[in-house]
Amino acid sequence: MRKVILVDPDQCGACHICEMVCSLFKEGECNPAISRIQILRGEMLETPLICQQCEVLFCASVCPTGAIKRDEDTGRVVVDEKTCNGCRACIAACPFQAIGYHSVRKKPLICDHCNGNPQCVEWCPREALQYLEITSLHEKEKIKGSEKIFSVLSKINK
Repeated sequence: MRKVILVDPDQCGACHICEMVCSLFKEGECNPAISRIQILRGEMLETPLICQQCEVLFCASVCPTGAIKRDEDTGRVVVDEKTCNGCRACIAACPFQAIGYHSVRKKPLICDHCNGNPQCVEWCPREALQYLEITSLHEKEKIKGSEKIFSVLSKINK
């Protein structure tokens, strides 16, 4: 059964706890620059940017080495760092601007839901992030959240 992290940008207080806990859990240090979730801030606007596990994986479709795939068992997007050449094509292709880049390892940073226990969701004090099974209702909530993210992105990126 597939799960997704639902984002409610209206609930985000831009505290950056999600970034810190993600980088600590995945990379062993509190460093938002190497987090798989980013808080994009604009004037009076903020939104968490995290992989939306799209049905059509734009990131994978442009990967010249085939390093990005959907795990058949979990449905999560995964990166094979041994195969990845660090070209950043996936970053440019992501419609949610949700792929980071590790400047030392020269590899993309894509959320893998912390192997089924996403720490950003666990630690979010405002419940702006939820980890839920994909149902028709949750799919609609995911779409609504995605639309809000696009709205905030368009306002911030003007």
